[in-house]
Amino acid sequence: MPDILSIAIPTFGREGVLLDTLDQVLAAKPADAEVLVVDQTADHEVATLQRLQTWVDAGDIRWIQQQPPSLTSARNRALREARGGIVLFLDDDVRVPPSLFAEHLRLYRDSSVAAVTGQVWNCRDPENPPFIENPTQGTYPHSHVAEQVDARNISGGNHSVRRSVALAIGGYDPAFRGSALGEDMDFSQRLLLAGHRIIYNPDAWIIHLGIRSGGCAVGAGSPWPEWQHAGSLLLYAFRHGRRQKNTSHIVWMALRNGPLRREVATNPIKWPGAWCGFLRGVAYGWRHRRFQHGIESGAAYG
Repeated sequence: MPDILSIAIPTFGREGVLLDTLDQVLAAKPADAEVLVVDQTADHEVATLQRLQTWVDAGDIRWIQQQPPSLTSARNRALREARGGIVLFLDDDVRVPPSLFAEHLRLYRDSSVAAVTGQVWNCRDPENPPFIENPTQGTYPHSHVAEQVDARNISGGNHSVRRSVALAIGGYDPAFRGSALGEDMDFSQRLLLAGHRIIYNPDAWIIHLGIRSGGCAVGAGSPWPEWQHAGSLLLYAFRHGRRQKNTSHIVWMALRNGPLRREVATNPIKWPGAWCGFLRGVAYGWRHRRFQHGIESGAAYG
């Protein structure tokens, strides 16, 4: 039988949607699974604080508060704190079907499987998500693959991993800053390079609301410095692009999330700062192109 499950939800800048996500997870999870909320929000609304504390008092969740905000550091904290041998990472603005957890766990009966990733149905209108019975309505898929296959990459907001394997390869790289774009692809490539196997299971699906505030959003309301919009993707390009033969695609993604994103491209006043930020991102990515900071690293990144 597969190991017990730790469900880890890193969160930042989310209030009601986080509570809704936890409501669904707690209603659907296996009885012996634990829920870890790695909370990087410095100041919650009172109602959110009260609800989280109620769950803690009832033993329903473990509430771990962490600063400064970093998606990869939050993932690593969950790996260190988890009691289960399988850790499932979910975004904090999702809807989950009751079958999700069993669809992840059943694949670990195969000892060769180190990680499982599932389908993500992304909402076109976050304010009007589909009913859980019809996830394809008003959404678009993260993957167009319809069958279970060996995979090259995980989906950051819906993937599970054997805790022992994740720890052995050094966890998630905190050099991926801000929106941390590319951190899931980097983790995937390091898993594969270490000889491990990733399985994509389309039946392990979630609905991702894609709330535009909080989380790792890139845009006008983003709290991240300009250079971080592109820096993480450029780090990935320098580290893996040549071997994966996708450098040009990743650089284009970095440009689209940096100086060529719409809010910048349509406002010439922002051009100098955005291009300077992109060049700083190039330098940052080159400097951190070699993975050398293990999961216990407390190193600062700049």
